[in-house]
Amino acid sequence: MNRFFGVYQLPVVVLFILHYLIFSPITWGEDSSRIAPTFKPLARPKVLSGNVDCANAIDAFWKASLKKSGLTPFPSADKRTLLRRLHFDITGLPPTSDAMKSFLEDNSPDAYEKVVERLLQSPAYGEHWAQQWLDLARYSDSEGFKIDRIRPEAWKYRNWVIRAFNDDLPYDKFVQWQIAGDEIAPTMNDARIATGFLRLAPEESNGADYTQIRQDILNDITDVTAQAFLGLTLGCARCHHHKFDPIKQEEYFEFQAFFSGVLYPDAITLSMPVTMNSRLKFFEEKTKPIRNEISQMMVPYEKALFEEIVVALDLPTQIALKTPKEKRTVTQVQLALLASKQIDRRKNKLYRRLKPEQRIVYDQAIENLVTLEKGKPMVEAYMGVEETFVIPPSTFRLAQGNVHKPKEEVQPDFPDWITTKHPTIRSTKNSSGRRTALAQWLTQPEHPLTSRVIVNRIWQGYFGTALVANPSDFGKASEPFYQPDILDWLATELVERGWSLKSIHRLIVNSSPYKLASKAKDESVLKMGNQIDPGNHQFWRGEVRRLTAEEVRDSILYASGSLNLGLHQGVVRFALPAGLMDSRYSWTPDAQSEATKMRSIYLIQRRNMPNPSLEAFDFPDRNSSCSVRSNTVTALQALALLNDPAMLEYSQHLAANILEKAPSLPSEQITFTFQALLKRNPDLIELKKSLVFLNEKETSNRLEKLTDLVHALVNTSEFLELE
Repeated sequence: MNRFFGVYQLPVVVLFILHYLIFSPITWGEDSSRIAPTFKPLARPKVLSGNVDCANAIDAFWKASLKKSGLTPFPSADKRTLLRRLHFDITGLPPTSDAMKSFLEDNSPDAYEKVVERLLQSPAYGEHWAQQWLDLARYSDSEGFKIDRIRPEAWKYRNWVIRAFNDDLPYDKFVQWQIAGDEIAPTMNDARIATGFLRLAPEESNGADYTQIRQDILNDITDVTAQAFLGLTLGCARCHHHKFDPIKQEEYFEFQAFFSGVLYPDAITLSMPVTMNSRLKFFEEKTKPIRNEISQMMVPYEKALFEEIVVALDLPTQIALKTPKEKRTVTQVQLALLASKQIDRRKNKLYRRLKPEQRIVYDQAIENLVTLEKGKPMVEAYMGVEETFVIPPSTFRLAQGNVHKPKEEVQPDFPDWITTKHPTIRSTKNSSGRRTALAQWLTQPEHPLTSRVIVNRIWQGYFGTALVANPSDFGKASEPFYQPDILDWLATELVERGWSLKSIHRLIVNSSPYKLASKAKDESVLKMGNQIDPGNHQFWRGEVRRLTAEEVRDSILYASGSLNLGLHQGVVRFALPAGLMDSRYSWTPDAQSEATKMRSIYLIQRRNMPNPSLEAFDFPDRNSSCSVRSNTVTALQALALLNDPAMLEYSQHLAANILEKAPSLPSEQITFTFQALLKRNPDLIELKKSLVFLNEKETSNRLEKLTDLVHALVNTSEFLELE
C-alpha cells in the first residue's frame, strides 16, 4: 500500500488539481487584471499631437503604432490592384473592364473616393456584407437534425438583413429589432421580421424530450446573441464559471432569462390591411361547412394518432398536450407548440388510414374546398418569434447545464462586471418586455462592447484579420490587442455618427493601411517587418486573401455576363450533383434557369445538404455561429472548378460571349478572356502560351478550346486571390 502511494502520489495530486481547475467554480475577485481591456468603459482616445495632420484618425493611430514598433510600411498598391480589392471588399464582385479603364484614366484627386461612394450605394454592397452577418446568425433555410424540415419563410429574414445594410439602418436599430422587434415596433413588419435572428436555432422537431429541446433552443439563442452582439463566449459559463473571463454561471442563466417567454411558431402572419381581413373572414365563413366536414371525418384517426405520439414524449410535454389550451402555463404553451409540429406532420399522412368509401367523400370535399378558395387572398407570413404572456416562465440555474437538475431561480440581469445597473422591465399588453430591456441596454452609447464588436467585424471584412483576433471572443483568450486605439476610436465614432455602419466602411477603406500593397518592392522592409511583426498585427503590409466561396462563384457568373442581379424573393434551388439527388435531403431544382444564376446568397441553405461547390471553398457549417471562416487552398477546389457542371456552363457562356466579340482572331479572344477574368491584358509570354494552348487542342471546336482557356485562368491564383 505504501509503495502504491509512493509511486502514484504525484500523478494523483496532478489529476486532482486539474479536476479542480476544470470543474470547480472560479470566484472572481476585484483584481482588474482579470478584466480584458475590451470590457473596460468605452473612451475616445486622443489623436497624438504629432499626427494631427492626418485627415483620417485611423492613420494617426496606425502611424504612431508603426513608429513605436520600428516598422516601415509597404507602399500603396497600384491603382489596378486597389480597384479590384475595393470592388470585392465592398460588393463581393469584381470591377467591370469599363470600370477599370475609367478608374485608371481618372487622375482627379478624388477618383478613389468617388468609387468608394458609388460602391457603397450599390445594392451589391448589402448582398455582400449581409453574408458576414448571416454567418454569425447561423442562417439556414432548414431546421437541422434528422428531419431537417425546410423553413419556407426564413428567406424574409435574409432579405431584411440585405436591405438593412443597403439602407444603412442605424446599428442600434439593427440590434434592437433582431432582439425585440415584435415588442418595440409590433405594427412594423420589418421590425417583426428581424426577430428571425432568434428563430434560426436548429430544432429537433421529431424528438421525444421537448423539455430538453426547448432548453437546447434557449441555449442556442443565449450563446449566439452573446457572440454576435457582445463578442462573448457566454456559452462557456453554461455548466460552470467561465475559466478565462469573469462570467459566473448564474449570469449565463440571468442572460437567458430575457428569452424565457419566447414562442417559436413556424409562421406568423404579417400585418394586413383591414380590407384583406374582411375578405379572409368572408372566405372562412364560406368554407366553414366543408372544413367542418373534413375535420369531423378525421377526428377518430387524429385522436388515435395523438395517443400514439404523446405516450412516447417526456412527461411535462405529455401533461402540456393533454391540458386544455386555455389552462396551459407559458412553459406548457411552449412545449405544446414545439411538439405539435411532429403531430401536425404526421396528421398529413392520416389519409392512408381512411376506408375506401371515406376516401371518396374526403376527396370530393377537398376538391370543393380548393374550388371555393381559388379567390382567397394570399396571407403573407414570416418566421420570427413572439410572446403572448406578460409573465414569462421561471428560469433556473441548471447544475452542469442539465435541464433536469434545476437549482435556484434567477431573474433577468446584466453581467455585473460590465454594469452595476439592473434592467428596468416594462411589460406590454401581451409581452413581458424583457427583450426590450436587453435591446436598450445593448445599444446604450456608453456600452463597452456593442460598438467595439461591430467595428471590429467590419475591420475584419476588409483586412482578413480583425483588431481583436477572435471577433466573437473579446475576452482574455483573444489578447494581446495590438491596435486598441483604432478599435476604440472607431467604436466611439460609430456612436457619434448616429450608428451609421457605412460611415465606418468609408473611414476604413479611405485609410492608409487599407491601401497598402501586399507584395514587397524592398526586400529589406519585408525582412525587417517579418522579424518585428511576423503576424502583421500592426498592418504594415497588405495581405493576400483567397476569395470566399460566394465570391468565386459570383465572379465567374459576373464575368460570363450570366449573373442575375437583384433582390430575390424566396430561395434558389440549384441542381445538385447526380450522386446527391437520391438523398432524403435533396430537392427538385428550379425550372427557371435565370433563378439559378442569382448571387450565391440566395441559394438554398439546407443544414443537412450544403452546397458542394461552396463547401469546397470553406463555406461554414450552418449549425453554429461562424465569426471567422477557414481559408484553405486544396486540390479539391481546383477539381470543383474544373468538374462542376455549373462552372462548365458559366465558362462556356463566357467563351461564347468572347467569340461574338472576336469571331476570327485568337489573339483578341485571349485578350478579352484576360480582361474578363483578370482585368488586364496578357503580357507577351502569356499571349504566346495561350495561342499555343488554343492551337494544340485536339478538337476543332473553337468554343470548346476557348472554354478550356477560361477554365485554366479561373484556376489561377490571380483570379482566386485578392492582393
